Amino acid sequence: MTALPFTLRVPDKDAFSLSRLTSTKYRFQGRLRLTGDLLLIEWSGTAVVEEVGMLGMAEETVALPHESLALQLDAIANVRLVGGWWRPRIELTGSELDSLRLVPSEDGGQVCFWIARSDRSRAAELVASLNRA
Repeated sequence: MTALPFTLRVPDKDAFSLSRLTSTKYRFQGRLRLTGDLLLIEWSGTAVVEEVGMLGMAEETVALPHESLALQLDAIANVRLVGGWWRPRIELTGSELDSLRLVPSEDGGQVCFWIARSDRSRAAELVASLNRA
């Protein structure tokens, strides 16, 4: 099966002090691929750090490292395609609470992989293959 591209939505982080405001915005993209009895999850991203202080403003874009996770199919408790046409996404829940903890945006053992509308049929195929396995 070919790789299915996705994005991850990670909340921005803001930090305030008496003399400075720091705001960090994250962007993650990656690929899902089913190979045998493994679901390969690969992602990379950037962080844009903006600092506003008494002496001015600075912005820096930081490349985040490429990471991956090979997930055994028996480590998946539930997988489904939700969101219809408007906001398609794959919701993946691990069978253990920490099985997906490496993936940015993981919350309580669950991750949402946001899919482009044009890739919705490929996402449906991937979900069907995972549910059959």
